Amino acid sequence: MTNEEHDSLLDRYRACAEEVPSSHLDQTILAAAHRQSAVHRFARRTRNAVFIAAFAAIAVSLTWRSHQLNTAQSRAADYGKSEGATRYYLLNVTAPQYAGPGIAEGAP
Repeated sequence: MTNEEHDSLLDRYRACAEEVPSSHLDQTILAAAHRQSAVHRFARRTRNAVFIAAFAAIAVSLTWRSHQLNTAQSRAADYGKSEGATRYYLLNVTAPQYAGPGIAEGAP
């Protein structure tokens, strides 16, 4: 192989070879990927936080509504007045006397 052939092969090889990018390009690509992943991570965390806050608001709302209904019902009952009995009666009531079969036995 002569020097001329060698030089022409070397010139063709150098024309086909690409330049290797510098580490600056790698750092730019990695920085862009990091920013993109940070945006996705923030969006995911925000979505999860909003979901948890909405779930908590619904749970508190339902619990508060139930508490208000129970409070209203206990106030409406007012110690048995809805059944027609007063508090005094309920505190001093005694068991009724037996009035079943055999009550009249031995009576004239």
